[in-house]
Amino acid sequence: MSVVLETYPPTQPERVRVGYKTFKIVALDPPVAEAMRRYGECDHTARVISIDFSHGPVQSAEVLIHEVLHAIYDLGNIHDAGKKPSEEFVVLTFSQFLTQVFMDNPDVLKWITWCLSEENKND
Repeated sequence: MSVVLETYPPTQPERVRVGYKTFKIVALDPPVAEAMRRYGECDHTARVISIDFSHGPVQSAEVLIHEVLHAIYDLGNIHDAGKKPSEEFVVLTFSQFLTQVFMDNPDVLKWITWCLSEENKND
């Protein structure tokens, strides 16, 4: 899979598939986000990832990745491992799920790549 960098922003993804669940991606109102003291949130039950997109593309991409990792943590049952899970178990779970997220969501990967490429454009 090759990723082509766009010179214009690709469409912000509306959904992301994580494991067998599809999460809707919605904008989190900046004043609400500030009052909650967070940039984003992953609601596992409602299957919604909310992101405050007002902090620019790099922060938005980081928050989406962060919230996807929360979904992986839940779906991978890392929290239910009983005793403290080994580092290898945690890393393997995250790497396998994240690989599948990128395979299942090429539009999300394209958007993240574009956002991260914006980091140094104003230097």
